[in-house]
Amino acid sequence: MLVLLSDLHLTDESTAENVHPEAFTNVLLPEIAASAQSKKAQDLDLVLLGDIVDLVRTDHWLKLDPSLRPWNGELDERTAMNVRGEIEAEYRAVLQKILATPAAQALKYVCRALDGLTVEGRVISPRIIYVVGNHDRPLFNFPSLQEQFAAWLGSPVVFGHELMAGDYHLLARHGHIWDDHCHGYELLRKVLQKGTPVERSDLVCHRVQTIGEVITAELMSGLVYRVKMGADSRHTPELWRLMMQANNVRPEPEVLRWLEWTGQSRFNADDKRLVMSALRDSIQGVLDSELARLWDKTKPDWLLSGDITDRLTLLRAALKLEFNDIEKILPLAAKVYGVISGSKDIYREGAQKDFETHDVEYVVYGHTHFATTDYVSGEPNGSANVYINTGTYLPLVQKARDHGFGTDYRMTFTVFYRPEEDSRAKDGGVVSCEIWSGRKRKQYRTL
Repeated sequence: MLVLLSDLHLTDESTAENVHPEAFTNVLLPEIAASAQSKKAQDLDLVLLGDIVDLVRTDHWLKLDPSLRPWNGELDERTAMNVRGEIEAEYRAVLQKILATPAAQALKYVCRALDGLTVEGRVISPRIIYVVGNHDRPLFNFPSLQEQFAAWLGSPVVFGHELMAGDYHLLARHGHIWDDHCHGYELLRKVLQKGTPVERSDLVCHRVQTIGEVITAELMSGLVYRVKMGADSRHTPELWRLMMQANNVRPEPEVLRWLEWTGQSRFNADDKRLVMSALRDSIQGVLDSELARLWDKTKPDWLLSGDITDRLTLLRAALKLEFNDIEKILPLAAKVYGVISGSKDIYREGAQKDFETHDVEYVVYGHTHFATTDYVSGEPNGSANVYINTGTYLPLVQKARDHGFGTDYRMTFTVFYRPEEDSRAKDGGVVSCEIWSGRKRKQYRTL
Protein backbone atom coordinates (compact mmCIF):
# COMPACT_ATOMS: atom_id res chain seq x y z
CA MET A 1 0.00 0.00 0.00
CA LEU A 2 1.36 3.36 -1.01
CA VAL A 3 -0.06 6.71 0.18
CA LEU A 4 0.90 10.02 -1.47
CA LEU A 5 0.15 13.51 -0.19
CA SER A 6 1.77 16.83 -0.99
CA ASP A 7 1.77 20.57 -0.38
CA LEU A 8 1.27 20.62 3.36
CA HIS A 9 3.38 23.81 3.42
CA LEU A 10 4.13 23.53 7.11
CA THR A 11 5.54 26.92 8.14
CA ASP A 12 6.73 28.56 11.33
CA GLU A 13 3.37 30.42 11.22
CA SER A 14 4.99 33.86 11.16
CA THR A 15 3.52 34.79 7.74
CA ALA A 16 1.14 31.92 6.95
CA GLU A 17 -1.26 29.72 8.90
CA ASN A 18 -0.78 25.96 8.98
CA VAL A 19 -3.54 23.46 8.47
CA HIS A 20 -5.40 22.58 11.68
CA PRO A 21 -3.69 19.62 13.42
CA GLU A 22 -6.98 17.69 13.43
CA ALA A 23 -6.76 17.39 9.65
CA PHE A 24 -3.95 14.92 10.31
CA THR A 25 -5.08 13.24 13.53
CA ASN A 26 -8.85 13.08 12.86
CA VAL A 27 -8.90 12.62 9.08
CA LEU A 28 -5.62 11.38 7.59
CA LEU A 29 -4.63 8.91 10.31
CA PRO A 30 -7.94 7.02 10.63
CA GLU A 31 -8.40 6.91 6.84
CA ILE A 32 -4.95 5.41 6.26
CA ALA A 33 -5.31 2.94 9.13
CA ALA A 34 -8.79 1.85 8.07
CA SER A 35 -7.70 1.44 4.45
CA ALA A 36 -4.64 -0.62 5.42
CA GLN A 37 -6.75 -2.95 7.53
CA SER A 38 -9.74 -3.32 5.21
CA LYS A 39 -7.57 -3.73 2.08
CA LYS A 40 -5.20 -6.19 3.80
CA ALA A 41 -2.08 -4.09 3.21
CA GLN A 42 1.13 -6.10 2.87
CA ASP A 43 3.24 -3.07 3.70
CA LEU A 44 2.89 0.72 3.86
CA ASP A 45 4.83 3.45 2.07
CA LEU A 46 3.95 7.03 3.05
CA VAL A 47 5.16 9.39 0.31
CA LEU A 48 5.50 13.08 1.20
CA LEU A 49 5.39 14.46 -2.33
CA GLY A 50 7.05 17.83 -1.90
CA ASP A 51 6.48 21.20 -0.24
CA ILE A 52 5.92 19.45 3.08
CA VAL A 53 7.96 21.94 5.10
CA ASP A 54 8.07 25.46 3.68
CA LEU A 55 11.49 26.98 4.33
CA VAL A 56 10.88 30.29 2.54
CA ARG A 57 7.38 31.32 3.69
CA THR A 58 8.55 32.98 6.90
CA ASP A 59 9.60 36.36 8.28
CA HIS A 60 12.88 34.82 9.46
CA TRP A 61 14.78 35.94 6.37
CA LEU A 62 13.28 39.44 6.46
CA LYS A 63 14.63 39.99 9.97
CA LEU A 64 18.18 39.26 8.83
CA ASP A 65 20.53 41.63 7.10
CA PRO A 66 19.92 41.27 3.33
CA SER A 67 23.47 39.95 2.90
CA LEU A 68 22.50 36.88 4.94
CA ARG A 69 19.50 35.92 2.83
CA PRO A 70 19.96 32.88 0.56
CA TRP A 71 19.22 34.87 -2.64
CA ASN A 72 21.72 37.69 -1.96
CA GLY A 73 25.47 38.04 -1.74
CA GLU A 74 27.81 35.93 -3.87
CA LEU A 75 25.75 33.20 -5.54
CA ASP A 76 27.13 29.71 -6.04
CA GLU A 77 27.53 28.76 -9.71
CA ARG A 78 25.94 25.34 -9.07
CA THR A 79 22.99 26.28 -6.88
CA ALA A 80 22.48 30.06 -7.25
CA MET A 81 22.56 30.25 -3.45
CA ASN A 82 24.45 32.64 -1.20
CA VAL A 83 27.82 31.02 -0.50
CA ARG A 84 28.08 32.35 3.08
CA GLY A 85 28.49 29.57 5.60
CA GLU A 86 25.81 31.00 7.89
CA ILE A 87 23.04 30.13 5.44
CA GLU A 88 22.88 26.48 6.49
CA ALA A 89 22.48 27.41 10.17
CA GLU A 90 19.70 29.85 9.32
CA TYR A 91 17.81 27.16 7.41
CA ARG A 92 18.22 24.83 10.37
CA ALA A 93 16.75 27.53 12.61
CA VAL A 94 13.72 27.92 10.31
CA LEU A 95 13.20 24.15 10.17
CA GLN A 96 13.41 23.89 13.94
CA LYS A 97 10.63 26.46 14.33
CA ILE A 98 8.47 24.68 11.73
CA LEU A 99 8.84 21.29 13.41
CA ALA A 100 7.77 22.76 16.75
CA THR A 101 4.35 23.89 15.45
CA PRO A 102 1.17 21.98 16.39
CA ALA A 103 0.52 20.99 12.77
CA ALA A 104 3.99 19.49 12.37
CA GLN A 105 3.62 17.68 15.67
CA ALA A 106 0.32 16.24 14.43
CA LEU A 107 2.01 14.91 11.27
CA LYS A 108 4.68 13.35 13.47
CA TYR A 109 1.94 11.75 15.57
CA VAL A 110 0.40 10.21 12.43
CA CYS A 111 3.71 8.66 11.39
CA ARG A 112 4.35 7.27 14.86
CA ALA A 113 0.79 5.96 15.24
CA LEU A 114 1.13 4.06 11.95
CA ASP A 115 4.36 2.49 13.15
CA GLY A 116 3.26 -0.89 14.46
CA LEU A 117 -0.15 -0.93 12.75
CA THR A 118 -1.63 -4.43 12.92
CA VAL A 119 -3.19 -5.94 9.78
CA GLU A 120 -4.58 -9.49 10.09
CA GLY A 121 -2.22 -10.22 12.96
CA ARG A 122 0.81 -8.86 11.09
CA VAL A 123 2.60 -5.74 12.28
CA ILE A 124 3.54 -3.34 9.50
CA SER A 125 5.56 -0.17 9.84
CA PRO A 126 5.51 2.67 7.34
CA ARG A 127 8.46 3.53 5.17
CA ILE A 128 8.66 7.34 4.92
CA ILE A 129 9.67 8.63 1.48
CA TYR A 130 10.21 12.37 1.05
CA VAL A 131 10.18 13.63 -2.55
CA VAL A 132 11.52 17.17 -2.30
CA GLY A 133 9.68 20.05 -3.99
CA ASN A 134 10.53 23.73 -4.49
CA HIS A 135 9.64 25.23 -1.10
CA ASP A 136 11.66 22.56 0.70
CA ARG A 137 14.45 22.46 -1.91
CA PRO A 138 17.25 23.33 0.60
CA LEU A 139 16.90 19.77 1.90
CA PHE A 140 18.93 18.81 -1.17
CA ASN A 141 21.63 21.41 -0.56
CA PHE A 142 22.17 20.72 3.13
CA PRO A 143 22.13 17.06 4.21
CA SER A 144 22.02 18.29 7.81
CA LEU A 145 18.42 19.38 7.18
CA GLN A 146 17.53 15.84 6.12
CA GLU A 147 19.17 14.52 9.28
CA GLN A 148 17.32 17.11 11.37
CA PHE A 149 13.95 16.12 9.89
CA ALA A 150 14.57 12.37 10.32
CA ALA A 151 15.80 12.83 13.89
CA TRP A 152 12.70 14.87 14.74
CA LEU A 153 10.44 12.25 13.20
CA GLY A 154 12.25 9.46 14.98
CA SER A 155 12.20 7.26 11.88
CA PRO A 156 14.43 6.74 8.84
CA VAL A 157 13.42 8.88 5.86
CA VAL A 158 14.33 8.21 2.23
CA PHE A 159 14.87 11.52 0.40
CA GLY A 160 14.82 11.94 -3.38
CA HIS A 161 13.67 14.13 -6.26
CA GLU A 162 11.33 11.52 -7.77
CA LEU A 163 9.87 8.11 -7.00
CA MET A 164 9.72 5.30 -9.52
CA ALA A 165 7.54 2.62 -7.91
CA GLY A 166 7.59 -0.32 -10.28
CA ASP A 167 5.33 -2.45 -8.09
CA TYR A 168 2.61 0.16 -8.52
CA HIS A 169 3.42 1.11 -12.13
CA LEU A 170 3.81 4.78 -11.21
CA LEU A 171 6.16 7.73 -11.38
CA ALA A 172 5.75 10.45 -8.76
CA ARG A 173 7.30 13.91 -8.77
CA HIS A 174 6.45 17.14 -7.02
CA GLY A 175 5.54 18.58 -10.43
CA HIS A 176 7.43 21.86 -10.30
CA ILE A 177 9.91 20.61 -12.88
CA TRP A 178 7.50 21.93 -15.54
CA ASP A 179 7.24 25.38 -13.88
CA ASP A 180 10.19 27.42 -15.15
CA HIS A 181 10.02 29.90 -12.28
CA CYS A 182 10.07 27.21 -9.59
CA HIS A 183 12.67 24.88 -11.13
CA GLY A 184 16.34 25.46 -11.86
CA TYR A 185 16.54 23.94 -15.34
CA GLU A 186 16.54 27.19 -17.35
CA LEU A 187 18.85 29.09 -15.01
CA LEU A 188 21.34 26.23 -14.86
CA ARG A 189 21.65 25.62 -18.60
CA LYS A 190 21.39 29.25 -19.75
CA VAL A 191 23.32 31.12 -17.06
CA LEU A 192 25.01 29.16 -14.27
CA GLN A 193 26.60 26.47 -16.44
CA LYS A 194 25.82 27.66 -19.93
CA GLY A 195 26.01 24.92 -22.51
CA THR A 196 26.08 22.06 -20.01
CA PRO A 197 23.79 19.26 -21.24
CA VAL A 198 21.11 18.62 -18.62
CA GLU A 199 17.58 17.27 -18.49
CA ARG A 200 14.75 18.76 -16.45
CA SER A 201 14.57 15.66 -14.31
CA ASP A 202 18.28 15.70 -13.39
CA LEU A 203 19.01 16.13 -9.70
CA VAL A 204 21.42 19.01 -10.42
CA CYS A 205 18.47 21.11 -11.60
CA HIS A 206 16.57 20.43 -8.39
CA ARG A 207 19.41 21.89 -6.33
CA VAL A 208 19.15 25.32 -7.98
CA GLN A 209 17.43 28.16 -6.14
CA THR A 210 14.68 29.87 -8.14
CA ILE A 211 12.95 33.22 -8.48
CA GLY A 212 9.76 31.61 -7.19
CA GLU A 213 11.36 31.19 -3.77
CA VAL A 214 12.38 34.86 -3.72
CA ILE A 215 8.86 35.95 -4.64
CA THR A 216 7.43 33.82 -1.83
CA ALA A 217 9.89 35.10 0.77
CA GLU A 218 10.29 38.73 -0.21
CA LEU A 219 6.91 39.53 -1.77
CA MET A 220 4.28 37.26 -0.23
CA SER A 221 5.85 36.94 3.23
CA GLY A 222 7.16 40.48 2.96
CA LEU A 223 3.63 41.82 2.53
CA VAL A 224 2.45 40.10 5.70
CA TYR A 225 5.57 41.06 7.67
CA ARG A 226 5.49 44.73 6.71
CA VAL A 227 1.79 45.06 7.44
CA LYS A 228 2.37 43.44 10.83
CA MET A 229 5.30 45.76 11.63
CA GLY A 230 3.51 48.89 10.42
CA ALA A 231 0.13 48.35 12.02
CA ASP A 232 -0.91 50.33 15.11
CA SER A 233 -4.11 51.40 16.85
CA ARG A 234 -5.33 53.17 13.70
CA HIS A 235 -5.56 49.89 11.80
CA THR A 236 -7.96 46.97 11.81
CA PRO A 237 -6.94 44.62 14.65
CA GLU A 238 -4.72 41.78 13.42
CA LEU A 239 -4.83 43.04 9.86
CA TRP A 240 -1.69 41.02 9.18
CA ARG A 241 -3.51 37.76 9.88
CA LEU A 242 -6.02 38.63 7.20
CA MET A 243 -3.10 39.25 4.82
CA MET A 244 -1.95 35.68 5.43
CA GLN A 245 -4.90 34.43 3.38
CA ALA A 246 -3.29 35.86 0.24
CA ASN A 247 -0.92 32.85 0.33
CA ASN A 248 -3.84 30.56 -0.47
CA VAL A 249 -5.38 32.51 -3.37
CA ARG A 250 -5.55 30.52 -6.61
CA PRO A 251 -5.09 31.19 -9.45
CA GLU A 252 -2.14 33.34 -8.36
CA PRO A 253 -2.93 36.19 -10.81
CA GLU A 254 -5.94 36.95 -8.64
CA VAL A 255 -4.00 37.95 -5.49
CA LEU A 256 -4.34 41.68 -6.14
CA ARG A 257 -7.98 41.28 -7.09
CA TRP A 258 -8.53 39.44 -3.80
CA LEU A 259 -6.83 42.30 -1.94
CA GLU A 260 -9.09 44.82 -3.63
CA TRP A 261 -12.22 42.71 -3.03
CA THR A 262 -11.34 42.13 0.62
CA GLY A 263 -10.18 45.65 1.31
CA GLN A 264 -13.20 47.51 0.00
CA SER A 265 -15.36 46.10 2.78
CA ARG A 266 -12.85 45.34 5.54
CA PHE A 267 -10.03 47.92 5.34
CA ASN A 268 -10.19 51.43 6.67
CA ALA A 269 -8.28 54.28 4.99
CA ASP A 270 -5.16 53.68 7.10
CA ASP A 271 -5.25 49.97 6.29
CA LYS A 272 -5.31 50.70 2.59
CA ARG A 273 -2.34 53.03 2.76
CA LEU A 274 -0.36 50.53 4.80
CA VAL A 275 -1.13 47.61 2.47
CA MET A 276 -0.07 49.57 -0.61
CA SER A 277 3.15 50.73 1.05
CA ALA A 278 3.93 47.17 2.15
CA LEU A 279 3.23 45.86 -1.34
CA ARG A 280 5.57 48.37 -2.96
CA ASP A 281 8.38 47.65 -0.50
CA SER A 282 7.92 43.90 -0.88
CA ILE A 283 8.18 44.07 -4.67
CA GLN A 284 11.32 46.14 -4.19
CA GLY A 285 12.72 43.37 -2.00
CA VAL A 286 12.41 40.93 -4.92
CA LEU A 287 13.98 43.35 -7.40
CA ASP A 288 16.90 44.16 -5.09
CA SER A 289 17.90 40.51 -4.72
CA GLU A 290 20.99 39.19 -6.44
CA LEU A 291 19.01 36.22 -7.71
CA ALA A 292 16.52 38.50 -9.49
CA ARG A 293 19.39 40.15 -11.34
CA LEU A 294 20.82 36.76 -12.21
CA TRP A 295 17.41 35.47 -13.29
CA ASP A 296 17.10 38.34 -15.76
CA LYS A 297 19.89 36.76 -17.78
CA THR A 298 17.68 33.76 -18.68
CA LYS A 299 15.60 36.01 -20.95
CA PRO A 300 17.61 39.13 -21.82
CA ASP A 301 15.26 40.25 -24.62
CA TRP A 302 12.47 41.05 -22.19
CA LEU A 303 10.56 43.30 -24.58
CA LEU A 304 9.89 40.15 -26.58
CA SER A 305 9.78 37.51 -23.87
CA GLY A 306 8.63 39.52 -20.86
CA ASP A 307 10.73 38.20 -17.98
CA ILE A 308 9.14 38.22 -14.53
CA THR A 309 11.60 40.68 -12.95
CA ASP A 310 11.09 43.21 -15.75
CA ARG A 311 7.34 43.03 -15.42
CA LEU A 312 7.61 43.38 -11.64
CA THR A 313 9.49 46.62 -12.26
CA LEU A 314 6.57 47.89 -14.32
CA LEU A 315 4.12 46.73 -11.68
CA ARG A 316 6.04 48.56 -8.95
CA ALA A 317 5.73 51.78 -10.95
CA ALA A 318 2.00 51.22 -11.30
CA LEU A 319 1.71 50.79 -7.54
CA LYS A 320 2.29 54.52 -7.08
CA LEU A 321 -1.48 54.61 -7.46
CA GLU A 322 -3.80 54.46 -4.46
CA PHE A 323 -5.52 51.34 -3.11
CA ASN A 324 -8.80 52.28 -4.77
CA ASP A 325 -6.98 52.25 -8.13
CA ILE A 326 -6.00 48.58 -7.91
CA GLU A 327 -8.43 47.80 -10.73
CA LYS A 328 -6.10 49.77 -13.02
CA ILE A 329 -3.17 47.56 -11.99
CA LEU A 330 -4.90 44.22 -12.47
CA PRO A 331 -4.21 43.77 -16.22
CA LEU A 332 -0.50 44.33 -15.63
CA ALA A 333 -0.51 42.05 -12.59
CA ALA A 334 -2.14 39.34 -14.67
CA LYS A 335 0.77 39.59 -17.12
CA VAL A 336 3.27 39.35 -14.26
CA TYR A 337 1.73 36.20 -12.88
CA GLY A 338 1.08 34.90 -16.37
CA VAL A 339 4.83 34.57 -16.74
CA ILE A 340 4.78 32.26 -13.71
CA SER A 341 1.67 30.23 -14.35
CA GLY A 342 1.03 30.53 -18.07
CA SER A 343 -2.29 29.94 -19.83
CA LYS A 344 -1.73 26.33 -20.89
CA ASP A 345 -1.79 23.34 -18.58
CA ILE A 346 1.93 22.67 -18.39
CA TYR A 347 1.42 19.83 -15.92
CA ARG A 348 -0.82 17.74 -18.14
CA GLU A 349 1.66 18.30 -20.95
CA GLY A 350 4.46 17.28 -18.59
CA ALA A 351 2.60 14.11 -17.62
CA GLN A 352 2.24 13.28 -21.31
CA LYS A 353 6.03 13.56 -21.71
CA ASP A 354 6.58 11.34 -18.69
CA PHE A 355 4.29 8.68 -20.16
CA GLU A 356 6.24 8.82 -23.41
CA THR A 357 9.57 8.24 -21.66
CA HIS A 358 8.58 5.90 -18.80
CA ASP A 359 6.77 2.57 -18.83
CA VAL A 360 4.17 3.45 -16.19
CA GLU A 361 0.39 3.58 -15.89
CA TYR A 362 0.25 6.47 -13.43
CA VAL A 363 2.06 9.80 -13.23
CA VAL A 364 1.50 11.63 -9.94
CA TYR A 365 2.41 15.28 -9.23
CA GLY A 366 1.74 17.84 -6.55
CA HIS A 367 2.61 21.58 -6.69
CA THR A 368 -0.57 23.13 -8.14
CA HIS A 369 -2.83 22.75 -5.04
CA PHE A 370 -5.65 21.60 -7.31
CA ALA A 371 -6.46 17.88 -7.03
CA THR A 372 -6.79 16.46 -10.54
CA THR A 373 -7.43 13.16 -12.28
CA ASP A 374 -7.03 13.08 -16.05
CA TYR A 375 -6.92 10.15 -18.48
CA VAL A 376 -4.18 10.61 -21.06
CA SER A 377 -5.06 7.36 -22.85
CA GLY A 378 -7.21 4.27 -22.32
CA GLU A 379 -7.59 0.80 -23.79
CA PRO A 380 -10.62 -1.53 -24.18
CA ASN A 381 -9.12 -3.96 -21.66
CA GLY A 382 -9.36 -1.31 -18.95
CA SER A 383 -5.71 -0.27 -18.86
CA ALA A 384 -5.03 3.46 -19.01
CA ASN A 385 -2.43 6.16 -18.57
CA VAL A 386 -3.66 8.36 -15.74
CA TYR A 387 -2.31 11.72 -14.56
CA ILE A 388 -3.11 12.48 -10.91
CA ASN A 389 -2.40 15.65 -8.94
CA THR A 390 -2.48 15.17 -5.19
CA GLY A 391 -3.73 18.69 -4.46
CA THR A 392 -3.06 20.15 -1.02
CA TYR A 393 -3.88 20.02 2.67
CA LEU A 394 -4.50 23.76 2.93
CA PRO A 395 -7.36 26.22 2.53
CA LEU A 396 -7.90 27.30 -1.06
CA VAL A 397 -9.22 30.80 -1.79
CA GLN A 398 -10.67 30.57 -5.27
CA LYS A 399 -12.09 33.23 -7.56
CA ALA A 400 -15.84 32.83 -7.98
CA ARG A 401 -17.32 32.51 -11.48
CA ASP A 402 -19.42 35.68 -11.32
CA HIS A 403 -17.82 37.87 -8.65
CA GLY A 404 -15.86 37.66 -5.42
CA PHE A 405 -14.05 34.72 -3.84
CA GLY A 406 -14.87 31.61 -1.87
CA THR A 407 -12.83 29.51 0.54
CA ASP A 408 -12.92 25.85 1.37
CA TYR A 409 -10.52 23.50 3.08
CA ARG A 410 -8.80 20.81 1.04
CA MET A 411 -7.65 17.45 2.41
CA THR A 412 -6.59 15.34 -0.55
CA PHE A 413 -4.37 12.30 -0.96
CA THR A 414 -4.00 9.26 -3.20
CA VAL A 415 -3.65 5.58 -2.29
CA PHE A 416 -2.35 2.70 -4.43
CA TYR A 417 -2.75 -1.01 -3.65
CA ARG A 418 -0.66 -3.92 -4.87
CA PRO A 419 -2.40 -6.67 -6.87
CA GLU A 420 -2.65 -8.85 -3.75
CA GLU A 421 -4.11 -5.98 -1.71
CA ASP A 422 -7.64 -4.58 -2.08
CA SER A 423 -8.46 -8.04 -3.41
CA ARG A 424 -12.21 -8.23 -2.77
CA ALA A 425 -13.99 -8.54 -6.15
CA LYS A 426 -10.87 -7.27 -7.94
CA ASP A 427 -9.59 -8.72 -11.18
CA GLY A 428 -6.29 -10.36 -10.22
CA GLY A 429 -2.86 -9.10 -11.13
CA VAL A 430 -3.64 -5.38 -11.31
CA VAL A 431 -2.87 -2.35 -9.19
CA SER A 432 -5.86 -0.45 -7.82
CA CYS A 433 -6.04 3.19 -6.86
CA GLU A 434 -8.21 5.40 -4.64
CA ILE A 435 -8.18 9.18 -4.96
CA TRP A 436 -9.44 11.08 -1.94
CA SER A 437 -10.49 14.67 -2.62
CA GLY A 438 -11.80 15.96 0.66
CA ARG A 439 -13.28 19.45 0.84
CA LYS A 440 -14.77 21.17 3.85
CA ARG A 441 -16.88 24.28 3.52
CA LYS A 442 -17.19 25.99 6.89
CA GLN A 443 -17.52 29.64 7.82
CA TYR A 444 -14.94 30.24 10.50
CA ARG A 445 -14.82 33.37 12.64
CA THR A 446 -13.45 36.39 10.79
CA LEU A 447 -11.80 39.63 11.89
